[in-house]
Amino acid sequence: RYHIEMVKMDDPEKSYEKIRSREVIERVGYDVSVADLREDRSQRFVFDSLAIHEMVDTIQAKEKIIFVIKASSSKAFAKSESVNWLDAKRENRPRLILNYIKKRRKGVDKPTKLRSSIENGMIRLDWNQPDDEGYQGVIVVKNPFHVPSTPYDGVKLYGGRDNYTYDNFGDKDIGKYYAVFAYDDVPHFSEPAILPYNIEA
Repeated sequence: RYHIEMVKMDDPEKSYEKIRSREVIERVGYDVSVADLREDRSQRFVFDSLAIHEMVDTIQAKEKIIFVIKASSSKAFAKSESVNWLDAKRENRPRLILNYIKKRRKGVDKPTKLRSSIENGMIRLDWNQPDDEGYQGVIVVKNPFHVPSTPYDGVKLYGGRDNYTYDNFGDKDIGKYYAVFAYDDVPHFSEPAILPYNIEA
């Protein structure tokens, strides 16, 4: 297994001994196994907030940082194994590509005008999608006991980008609460659009 370390280097000249005595600022992401690498040669290492903060502080201090691929296997025999990261012609080297993806601080606007109708003996739900550039889709849930407070608080009926769905197995005579949550690509979830169905006041 392997992981990525963000390392501070005072001396611009790299060597085996200097790498061994490195000052690790932060580990980036999670371990990647050999099986993961076989399945996909491109792996994603996500910087958490601390790693981003440390990297920015180091760069602002005009200190040099490098990224080191570190073996982390717990197998004793792995110490004697040799891994070649280059092809036979030494042309295709490993590359670390840094992309900054700006995350939204809050969820998208919630769907509006959630309504129900009966179609072919089934309960049909319709809603208006939010006019929000971050909108990726909705999750629809129902709960017979209370208003769903999260997208996981009930039975999931639908997930996707449509603006309608059916409660195929719902008894149209039994009371329940429907909720539709919009989400973005983080994902952040919106406040729910709520529809009490056949609920006695």
